[in-house]
Amino acid sequence: MRLRHGTAATALAFVTSFLSLSWYTAWQNGKEKLVAYQHEFHALKERLRVAEHRTLQRSSELNTILEQFRRAVAMSNGSREALSNFSDDTKKLLKDLTNKNVLQVPNIYHHLPHLLNSEESLQPAVQVGLGRTGVSLVMGIPTVKRKVKSYLGETLHSLIDKLSPEEMLDSVIVIFVGETDLDHVQHVVGDLEKEFYTDINSGLIEIISPPVAYYPDLTNLKETSG
Repeated sequence: MRLRHGTAATALAFVTSFLSLSWYTAWQNGKEKLVAYQHEFHALKERLRVAEHRTLQRSSELNTILEQFRRAVAMSNGSREALSNFSDDTKKLLKDLTNKNVLQVPNIYHHLPHLLNSEESLQPAVQVGLGRTGVSLVMGIPTVKRKVKSYLGETLHSLIDKLSPEEMLDSVIVIFVGETDLDHVQHVVGDLEKEFYTDINSGLIEIISPPVAYYPDLTNLKETSG
């Protein structure tokens, strides 16, 4: 009788172990597939970002060439000799380019062309937060390195204390650390994570800092009368 009970217990333990192992293997395989899909998604997202950047770069270059073309044609309007070597089709094309008033809406690369020099210019060097989206209110707080005292903490407390529980779930406060010194940026992030741990982990506070390529070269600025 004891032998029968022992055999049944052994069989039950074997079946339980087998099922547990099967469930664990299936769970592990599913987890590995999920991680692989996440990697593929992030890789695709990065390729799309690079492609978009290059498209904007080519578009900006074409707009520059087109503008130079128009100026050259405008300067030679009174000179038949300047256009005598062009074919009739080329003359027609130049005339169309000169006469057409194409609406070109400026974008960020129009005002900040140095951003086209690097594909990483608009990728944050530091980004902390949950990436909350779909909110009704976004507040931006820029901060820079100060020699005496930073009022960032006081400013954040003042804003957060005035928010209702509903508003805290429907808002994002983005802190922009305008500094290329990563040690200082990490110091600011560390202080904020200690003081506003709950707000960062709830998605209310986001912290970003741009890369060095985000800033233009300030060593060759032209002097103005301003």
